[in-house]
Amino acid sequence: MVLYQQENSVLTSNLDIKWYDDFSYTAHFHGNFELVYVKEGTLEVFVGEKRQEAKTGELVLVLPNQIHSYESPLGSRCWVGVFSPDYAREFYNCVSGLVSDGNVFRIEGVGGELVRSRLIDAALSRLEYQALFSYVCAVFYSMKSFSRRGAEDGKLFSLILEYIQKNAGGKISQRQMAKDLGYEPHYLSGYLNRFFQSGFNDLLNRTRIDNAKQLMQNGEKSLSRIAMESGFGSIRSFNRAWQLYEKEEPRQTQKRLTGGESNIFSSKIGALEKHNAKLTEKP
Repeated sequence: MVLYQQENSVLTSNLDIKWYDDFSYTAHFHGNFELVYVKEGTLEVFVGEKRQEAKTGELVLVLPNQIHSYESPLGSRCWVGVFSPDYAREFYNCVSGLVSDGNVFRIEGVGGELVRSRLIDAALSRLEYQALFSYVCAVFYSMKSFSRRGAEDGKLFSLILEYIQKNAGGKISQRQMAKDLGYEPHYLSGYLNRFFQSGFNDLLNRTRIDNAKQLMQNGEKSLSRIAMESGFGSIRSFNRAWQLYEKEEPRQTQKRLTGGESNIFSSKIGALEKHNAKLTEKP
C-alpha cells in the first residue's frame, strides 16, 4: 500500500526536518519536495519503479507527488528535509508536471561544502532556507534530464486525490467517485491498484486518519467528535482504521500533537525562526 502524506502536501510555509539512523520508509507520496542527505552509509532509494543508490555525501531530491521509499540494509545516517514549493518557487514552476531521469546527485567543491555546513548542520532563517534550497534545486536541474509525466495518469492522479480529500468527511464510495469523475468503475479500480498499490478504502481511510490528526491539533475536540468530523461515522470505525495504520493509540497521538509530548527529531520552521530571533536579539 502507498501512503499519501497530507501533512507534507501543504503548498506554502511547510518545512519539516528530521535526522534518521538506518533510514527506511514505506512507499509514500506528498505534494512537497523531499531532500535527503546521506551523511553516513548507503541508502537504497526507490522512486516509481526505479531503484537507485545514494552513498555517503550524496543527495536525493524527490519531486512532488512521486511515489518513493527508502531502505538501509547496510546502515545509514540521513538528514531529511521536506519543504513546500514556495521555498524554491522558480524550480517548482520549471518542473511542474515533469519527472527526472534520476534522483541521486552530488554537489562537489565549494557548493557542496556550503550545503553540508549550512543546510545540514545549522538552524537557518526562512530566507536562508529558501536561498539554499533554490541553489540545491538549481544544481539538480542542471544535472538531470526531464520528461513529461503521462498526461492521462497525471490528470487522473490529481483528480482522485482532490476528490477524496474534498469528500472524505462524508459518505463516499469508489462507484460514486468513478461516476462523478467520468470513469468506468473497473478502470478506476485497476488504476488505484496499479498506481497507488492499494484499493479505494485504503486510500480513503488513510486520508481520514490524516484529517483526524489535523483535527487533533486543535486540542479541544474529543476523539468521538474527531471521528465523526473526519468521516468515520463512529468511534468504533475510527479505532479500527487507526489500528491498521498507526503504531500508537489515538490519545497518545493527540497528546503529542497538542504539545503534551515533545518530538526531538522534528523541527518546524516556526521553532527555527524563534531560535534565530533569539540569536539576533540585541543586548
